[in-house]
Parts: sequence; structure tokens; C-alpha cells
Amino acid sequence: MISNHLKLAYRQLSKQKFYALIHITGLGIGLASCLVILLYVKQEMSYDQFFPAADQIYKMVEERNSPTKRTVSATIPYAFTRIMEEQYPEVAMATAISGPYNNQNVSVQQQSVHFLEDAVFILSLIHI
Repeated sequence: MISNHLKLAYRQLSKQKFYALIHITGLGIGLASCLVILLYVKQEMSYDQFFPAADQIYKMVEERNSPTKRTVSATIPYAFTRIMEEQYPEVAMATAISGPYNNQNVSVQQQSVHFLEDAVFILSLIHI
């Protein structure tokens, strides 16, 4: 039965080559697009999952509402880690990252090395 279907498909493809090319190209583009979307969703869903308590990690964002527009920013004021520490007892740990800063003097104290570096991030870790 399958061999008959394959023979029929081959005959139709050989008779109408242009339409076959369009259909096969569309099928290939559709499958490739589906795979790219699936890989993207898989990567997004696995973000920070290597941490032991990944379900307890949150990222704060700043939302500003005005009469004309609403903006959401991934950067928040640096002092919010202190506010989280003082006003929310359920917060176990807060981290603030600022940067990137260019042409920063970096020091390695164990080796007494000093150099300039681009794209330096400053990390502030607060244990509560």
C-alpha cells in the first residue's frame, strides 16, 4: 500500500515539477521555522535553571506610567536592594548589578596587577 502511494507521489511530482518545487520549498521553510521557534522557546524556558532554587529567583523591572505612554526598563535604582532588604522579610538575598562602565581601572590584589578594562560590571551582593 505504501509503495503505491510513493509511486503515485513520484508520478505527480515528476508531472508538475514547478508546483512540486513550491510545495517542497514551503514545507522545508515551515519545518525550519518551527524548529527555530522550538529551540528559542526551549532556550528561554531553560534560562537560569542551573541554579538549585531557580523557581525562587526573580528579576525586578521598573515600570513608568505617564498619560501618554508606558515604559518598562530592565534597570532599576541601585538602592532598591537595600529597600528589599529592609521592607520585605521574605527576600532571602538581593543582588544589584550596575554597568557596563568603560575604561575602568581593574586591580587584582593577589598579583598586584592593574589594567584598564571595557564593559566592567559592578556586583553588590546582600545577604539577608
